[in-house]
Amino acid sequence: MAETDWARLGLETNASLLSGVGGLIVGAWKWGRNSVRAEHAIKDDYNSKIRALREEVRTSMASQAQKSADENDLLVSQFKESFEGMRRQIDEHRFYTEKDFVKKEDFRDFREEYRDDMRDLKVAIASILRK
Repeated sequence: MAETDWARLGLETNASLLSGVGGLIVGAWKWGRNSVRAEHAIKDDYNSKIRALREEVRTSMASQAQKSADENDLLVSQFKESFEGMRRQIDEHRFYTEKDFVKKEDFRDFREEYRDDMRDLKVAIASILRK
């Protein structure tokens, strides 16, 4: 039988064992590092998508607010124009009424006739009450 060199065999076994354990540790460390990098990449991707979406929403809200303000301004100007037109018609109608509908002389004559008729009516009522 051949003589076995136990010291050399022990050293080779220990070296293989240490190499395997060291490789396992280095492999686990690299796997963990790559896993963290992948998580950060995914997180950064989601964060960039969220930022882009927020910016899009802000832009959309700002444009909608401006559109709404413009529509309100248009509506206000249309109502203002309508009310000014109605006011102008009312003023023109009032002017026509004051100027042409009942002239002062005609109104004075009507008033005198009305007073005479009222006096006659009062006299008639008084004579009915006396009887």
